[in-house]
Amino acid sequence: MKLSKSKLTIAGAALLTALMLPAVSGAQNAAAGRGDASRQPVQYGADSGEYTPDGFSLRGRAEVTQGGNRLRADAIRGFTSNGDLNRIEATGGVYFVTPDQSMKGDRAVYTLNDGNVVVTGDVILTQGKSVLTGSRLVYNVRTETARIEGAIASGTYDAGLETLRAESFVVTDRQTIYTHPRTGAQTRLLTITERKRNHPVTLAEAIGNLDDPRAVLLVNERSGRAAVQVPTTSVMLDDGEIERRVRLIRPIEAHNIPVKTMPETHWVEADRDAFASAWNAEIAEVPEFSDSTLHMVTGLLLPIWKRLPNESTRVYRLQTDAGERIIGRRVSPAWVAHATATGVASWSMNWSMRRTAWRRSCPASSATMASTSIWGPTPSPTPTASSWTARKSASATIFRPGLASSS
Repeated sequence: MKLSKSKLTIAGAALLTALMLPAVSGAQNAAAGRGDASRQPVQYGADSGEYTPDGFSLRGRAEVTQGGNRLRADAIRGFTSNGDLNRIEATGGVYFVTPDQSMKGDRAVYTLNDGNVVVTGDVILTQGKSVLTGSRLVYNVRTETARIEGAIASGTYDAGLETLRAESFVVTDRQTIYTHPRTGAQTRLLTITERKRNHPVTLAEAIGNLDDPRAVLLVNERSGRAAVQVPTTSVMLDDGEIERRVRLIRPIEAHNIPVKTMPETHWVEADRDAFASAWNAEIAEVPEFSDSTLHMVTGLLLPIWKRLPNESTRVYRLQTDAGERIIGRRVSPAWVAHATATGVASWSMNWSMRRTAWRRSCPASSATMASTSIWGPTPSPTPTASSWTARKSASATIFRPGLASSS
């Protein structure tokens, strides 16, 4: 695929608005229809970039599109040979999206000769409601097929995908937090009531902790509750002080507390009879089931992946009492409260505003087709680093690179 001087056209930061935005003109949409995407022009854009002797380099919200396929990453490099674009490398926060599948990883290499896109790192492949994970994925743009390689042999196949199990799952609330501007696909925030059967620690199991000579039976002077004190690991505080802690085992929970705070908790050592009486009385009050609330973000995940909390990127699946199968990311109540307060639904609007700002900042001729030269009717000069034209908009500084197309 040659970088044709006579077929260069303007691309812009509008291409960076989402994983699967429409192209900048209706004719390009027609050219980008389903079929062999490898025959379509390659268009690219970023916050900044430059032409290099062997191709081009993009940095910051870098994106390459070809037909209905989009590759987005923190940095992208394109390599040419004798004027032919033959290799594209993407690193950092890689997303590769086709009309049917979404892939996320740490690095991607697209070789145009064979049509293979190889995504490596912590790879997640999403197609409809199906999610596969692995360390290496190969997608062919010509056959439109993807496969996970080496994941089963290495034991990483399905790593990061965990099945949640409980007596009952009931969806009590659904909110649409993102709608894709082109496909209409939605990201939803689900509130789910989870019911689990309680399994309290029996008296025999509690007494069994006395096999450790450091264990102590306790009863609280105020509440009459029972606990077993056992050793646990110490922690180092910010000032370098070592804080010794103990673990209190209770009938349905356990927690660690600093040793120095124990006198303030009203826990006192008790004999076996007093301990057994208090422990059994508490077990008798434990209900058969306990209900809790969990929140999951489901549906279209990759476009908003970086906006989700980064404490854990594990993907979960569960099946509700109604038979609905759900796959998504768990989020904390604090994240839900913040997202609701700041208006998560405005994310797609923000992307749309960036695209509109870019279009308004460019002259009408900047949205021409690949068959129209932006260099004028005379033969075009060879593109150089100066071909990147910076423009100010309401949202950001925008750089306008060229469009690589078939000669």
